[in-house]
Amino acid sequence: MYNSSIADTAVCHTGESGQSTCRSAVSFTTVASGSGISGPCGFSQVSADAYATLFYHATLVQGAFSGLIAGQLSTGDIGAGAKHAAVMIGLSVLVFALLL
Repeated sequence: MYNSSIADTAVCHTGESGQSTCRSAVSFTTVASGSGISGPCGFSQVSADAYATLFYHATLVQGAFSGLIAGQLSTGDIGAGAKHAAVMIGLSVLVFALLL
């Protein structure tokens, strides 16, 4: 389970001409439940499983879209892109099953 939070901070500065300018800094953090923010400078300590899951899903998305683009560029057919995507997704699943 993950806990997410969004923090919005405004930084304002008044210049010599008296004109005020403000900037908004939005930060989004996701922390695995059970692990607190215990690192230096507010860095959170997230488990390795959370990173493995994140990279697994990123690899699947990357494989799917890269496969579609590769097929489209090589033959000009979206069907060939689906074949490329299936191969890339299969390789991603295989690599993560064997290595992790």
